[in-house]
Amino acid sequence: MTTRSFAQQLVGGTIKKQTIPLKSFTPPPPRPVRLEALPLERVVKVTLVRSLSGKTPIVRKNIQALGLRRINQSVYHMNLQSVRGQINRVKEWVDVEAIQ
Repeated sequence: MTTRSFAQQLVGGTIKKQTIPLKSFTPPPPRPVRLEALPLERVVKVTLVRSLSGKTPIVRKNIQALGLRRINQSVYHMNLQSVRGQINRVKEWVDVEAIQ
């Protein structure tokens, strides 16, 4: 005699598998950092200087992730490696200033 697990006993000897649909999850873009909340040597000012019309989706998503929407809009971010990587991908369209 074979022993059946509790789950098999509940459904009459067969295991019913549940399939849960996975929703596409996109995390929100990082929020711009308040200037007074961080030490000044760890802050960079990022300004969008060129239009995004005709650019690839990767460039558009990186600009959006940096929190930029309009030309000449500036945001402040911590000088982290992840933020520097995003800036490096879109360096032709943004100006970066280190805040001292």
